[in-house]
Amino acid sequence: MTTNEFADYVEKRGSMIVTNDSLVFINRSIETNLSDQIINYENSILEKKYSEFRYLMNEFHDGILLFEISGKKVWNKVSEDSLGLHRYYEDHKTGHMSHKGIAGKIYTLKSKTDEKALLPAYIKYSKKPETDKYLAGIFNKKNDTLLTINEGIWFKGDDKEIDSLQWVTGFQPFHKNGFPSIIVIDKIIDQAPLKFNEVQGEMISGYQEFLESEWIKQLKEKYTVKIDSLVLGEVKMKLNNE
Repeated sequence: MTTNEFADYVEKRGSMIVTNDSLVFINRSIETNLSDQIINYENSILEKKYSEFRYLMNEFHDGILLFEISGKKVWNKVSEDSLGLHRYYEDHKTGHMSHKGIAGKIYTLKSKTDEKALLPAYIKYSKKPETDKYLAGIFNKKNDTLLTINEGIWFKGDDKEIDSLQWVTGFQPFHKNGFPSIIVIDKIIDQAPLKFNEVQGEMISGYQEFLESEWIKQLKEKYTVKIDSLVLGEVKMKLNNE
């Protein structure tokens, strides 16, 4: 060690030694320097001396390397490659279909005593332009809501009673919540692929899996994987004994 190197060391580490004796200061600085060099050397050969430590460091190295490469090849690519993500959606959207549905009206008479009157009344006035007005005039005479008319869209799974009906255009009587009712189906809504924003989460996850599988496929084509059966047997034996 040259005097200049020692002087640089003292400048960096000298403040750690508290003494007014210059000889003691120099001797302690030399001892500290020796100790630092021994520790540095010991650290440099830890992986050679201790196989388990070497395996652990290799595992950390490989894990961090795999994390970095996976980020570039898979995770970051999903957020950056919007065109690729939308192409993946177009190729896989048929796997995410909407439910079948119907559009129409439901007439419900909340009176079991007048059950037989609902269907004839509807048949009589169904072809008139103001069917709802005529029916309301017959059953809601006292400004009550004995007859309710609900217009909307229902999908498979929304209502068990509606699911059990024949999903064909036209009208058919049934019971809704125990009350006499008539459903008028105007339109059948066929299944269709859900929009991208409705399945964006699933598409991102699927695209990541796709990119990862393609990456692994490329690696297998480029590199030959050989399994050391002897080492594999030793690993299995060690795991069984733990």
